[in-house]
Amino acid sequence: MTKSGRKMEIIEKLTTEHGAILKGLASLSEAKDALEKNRRPPKAFFDAAVVFFKEYADRFHHYKEEYILFSLLARKKEGDIDLEMGALRYQHELNRKCIAKIESALHGYETGNEIAAQTNIGIKRKTNQDRYAMTCFTDNTILMAIADGLGGEPGGEIASDYVIEELIQLTGPNYSKAIENQALFFKKLDQKLCVMTEKNHELSGMATTLISIFIQNNVACWCHSGDSRLYHVRNDRIRQITKDQTLARFLMQEGELTKEQSNDHYSKNVIDQCIGCQDLTPETGQIYLESNDMLILATDGLYRSVSEEEIHQVVCKSSELVQVVDVLVNLSLNAGGKDNITVVIGKIH
Repeated sequence: MTKSGRKMEIIEKLTTEHGAILKGLASLSEAKDALEKNRRPPKAFFDAAVVFFKEYADRFHHYKEEYILFSLLARKKEGDIDLEMGALRYQHELNRKCIAKIESALHGYETGNEIAAQTNIGIKRKTNQDRYAMTCFTDNTILMAIADGLGGEPGGEIASDYVIEELIQLTGPNYSKAIENQALFFKKLDQKLCVMTEKNHELSGMATTLISIFIQNNVACWCHSGDSRLYHVRNDRIRQITKDQTLARFLMQEGELTKEQSNDHYSKNVIDQCIGCQDLTPETGQIYLESNDMLILATDGLYRSVSEEEIHQVVCKSSELVQVVDVLVNLSLNAGGKDNITVVIGKIH
C-alpha cells in the first residue's frame, strides 16, 4: 500500500471511530432522559454499550496503537521500551476486565436479579481449569453453573469446558427438561466424558466437578457432583447447601473421622463423585427463594482459603455483587492463591 493510501485508510478509520462515539453519546442521552423520568433504560442500551466498548478497545484503539508500537520498535535498543509495551498490555487487560464486569452486571437486569462472577488462575497454577456460566433465557429462567476440571493438563480444562458449554447450549424445551431432570443430564455428561477418554488415552483420568442451578419463579433447582460448593445466604445466615462428595465425607459418615480432623486429612482431596467417574450419583435439591436471598457457587480454590464466615461478612458488607466477587478473589489470592479460584453469586430481588 502506498503512503497516501495508508493515510486515507487511517482517516477512514478515525472517521468511523468518531461516528461510533457520537452514536454512543446519543444512546447515553436517551438513557439519561429515561432515568430523569424514573424509567429504567432498556437492557438493549447496555448491550449496545458493551458492543461499542469492545469495538473501540479492540479495533479502533489497537489500530492506532499499532503505529505507536511500530515507531517504538523502530528505535528500540536493548529493551529500552519493554516497560512501555508491558504497561500497554496491562492496560488492555484492565479494560477487558472492566468490560467483563459490565457484562456480568447485566445478567438478570430486566428481572431485577443480579449475577456476578469471577475466575482467577491463582498464584501457583500454570493453567486455569475452572469454568463458570451465568445465562438468562428468554423466559427469564436463570442458569448459574460452576465446574472445576480434574485429571491434570489438558484433560481438566477440556472436561470443565465441555460440561459448561453443554449447559449453555441448552435451548427451548431442553433446558426446561433439565430443570426437572438435571440428574439425568449429569449422567449423560458423565457418559460422554467417559467415551472421550476411551477414544483418547491421553485424556485418561479426565473429569470435572459440576454444580448447575436453574432459577425460575423464585425456585432454585440445583444438581451437584464433586466438591465445588453451593451456599445460600438469607439475612444474617449463610448455609452450605451441597455436601462435598469426597472420601472425607464417607469416613465422617462411618465415624472414622471428625469434622475437625477432616480439615487437614488427605481424604478431603479424594473425590469419589464427579463428571467422568463412570458411576455417577449426583445430588439434587430445591431452594425456595425470598427477596434479597443470595446463592453463591465456589470452587475449592476459594473456600479452602476463605472461610464460610469470611464469605458471609464480605457479601453482607457490599450491595454491589461485582465488588463482592472482586474482594473474595483477592482474599483468596492474599491467602496464597494455591489453586484456581472461581466464584459466582446471584441475588434475587
